[in-house]
Amino acid sequence: NTSDKAIRVYTGTFTHWDGSLQISGLSNRALEADRAALEIVGLTVTGNPNTGEDLIGIYNSKFRIVDLDLSDSGRNGLDVGRSEGQIRNATITNSQEHGLRLSAASVNLDGLIKIDGSGDNGMRIEGGSSIRGGWWNTDNGDRPEYTIQILNSGHDGIRIWQNSSLRLDNFLVDGSSRSGVRVQLG
Repeated sequence: NTSDKAIRVYTGTFTHWDGSLQISGLSNRALEADRAALEIVGLTVTGNPNTGEDLIGIYNSKFRIVDLDLSDSGRNGLDVGRSEGQIRNATITNSQEHGLRLSAASVNLDGLIKIDGSGDNGMRIEGGSSIRGGWWNTDNGDRPEYTIQILNSGHDGIRIWQNSSLRLDNFLVDGSSRSGVRVQLG
């Protein structure tokens, strides 16, 4: 349990490769990184939906996150700004706003990605961001029907705007209150 960020990285490097890293009982963010390099494998965060905080915020950084499980965010599950990275195998559930929010960021999605139960958009991609993914390495076995699933969003499953780009294959958007994928100019 912590009243501040469980992990804070500024102008540094954080790596976690072995075992699992579990964070819960938060009243703030689990992880905040700015001007950092991150490589994390096996991170599970259970948040507090009453905090009004993102579970993870990554800004002005490079990152690689593998086997990520985020649940019960008070705001966005994962908020990425002005950063570049890769997410492989992730589940983000029950975010009060967006499951994954990108602003002026570039992210590649790999493996199985599931975002479920976001209060606003499952993915919000803005500010000239780009997101790519959905390809499957056959060395990992037979490709599942959908490698990316965006489910049960309160508004749009995926909202993309402000000169951003989306390139996804093998994805499913289902159960959104408004549009499955909404592309907006401006």
